[in-house]
Amino acid sequence: MKKLTAVLSVVLWATACGPGRSPAERTMEGGVEVVFNHAEPFRSGQDGPFALEETMRIDSEKETRIPDIFGFEVDSADEVFVLREYRGEGDFVFKFDAAGRFLKSFGRKGQGPGELENPHHIALGRGDRLLISDLGRSLVSEFDKDGAFVGTHPLERAIRAGAGPGDTWITQAVDQKFEMDKIQMTWSARLLDSTFKEIRELDSLKVQMSRSDFRFPEPLLCWSASSDRAFVADEGHGYEIRIFGPDGTLERMIRKESAPVPISDEFKAKTLKPMPEPMRKAVQFPEFHTPYQSLAASDDGRLLVMTFEPGDRPGEFLFDVFDKDGALIGRKSLNAYVWEGHLWVKIRGGRFYCLREKPNGFKEIAVSRITWK
Repeated sequence: MKKLTAVLSVVLWATACGPGRSPAERTMEGGVEVVFNHAEPFRSGQDGPFALEETMRIDSEKETRIPDIFGFEVDSADEVFVLREYRGEGDFVFKFDAAGRFLKSFGRKGQGPGELENPHHIALGRGDRLLISDLGRSLVSEFDKDGAFVGTHPLERAIRAGAGPGDTWITQAVDQKFEMDKIQMTWSARLLDSTFKEIRELDSLKVQMSRSDFRFPEPLLCWSASSDRAFVADEGHGYEIRIFGPDGTLERMIRKESAPVPISDEFKAKTLKPMPEPMRKAVQFPEFHTPYQSLAASDDGRLLVMTFEPGDRPGEFLFDVFDKDGALIGRKSLNAYVWEGHLWVKIRGGRFYCLREKPNGFKEIAVSRITWK
């Protein structure tokens, strides 16, 4: 059996190295394809595997309606929905047309139908179903693309919900168990059907911490989805991206060589600055960052993975870019915003949407045409 597996691995590798194909090493592991990539892409081009031509921005510094941006979504007409911070009064969701012109707002503060108390995450599913995860209420509020309230859906223990492959949803949940000074925390990603019934758990990550010795950054589990695949990663597996079909079946794993990036004093200082003094004393930093910060899939199955390696310009990081077959095709330096493990980048219909933080702390959504090389 081992001999057959070795022969199959050689055949797959040789096929992958054929004319016009990636030299990524491909093997089978438990009936699942594993694509192994080396640290450097098999081909390189100037300024990465794609080019961006910016067409417009939505800037929170100029758009006084949204002093801070928590996230955004894009519908089938290229209209942009922006979720603002959940402090203060007034509406929390703002809609802009494809040219960046303000259209309307909705989702005012409250606990009644169509109202939001602590809006934490925004997501758009198939058919332009808009979901707002309401932190603390264990539910999501659904709106149509015109801002009309549709209803709510309970989400037990989930902190956010987003679109999955096909007509599914993915939720991220956190469970906590307390025992004396110890805290057992479990992060999980679950696949739900269109009616929000659970299909299966895709991944989970368990970590033990204590009240007086709190690890930061928190352990990382992140996910994204294309039109027909879900991409999930957790730091417990190192640099490994697991790819699932619409029914939750594991179809492929992408692995990549990576060098550890030490956590700098500058990163520690920036992290600790907004924390209250008691929390600062309890925070413990690991020696190295996780292999990635987060990931984002394009609608057609390409994948961007944000690393902690510094990019070409201040505020930028290097992104690994994988093709639809899981091969590393290049690296790109980008300024993109990650919040609680979620990367706010969308690649849809030939456009690249990216939330980024400006040097003065304000955030903006940059929209660009994307051209793959």
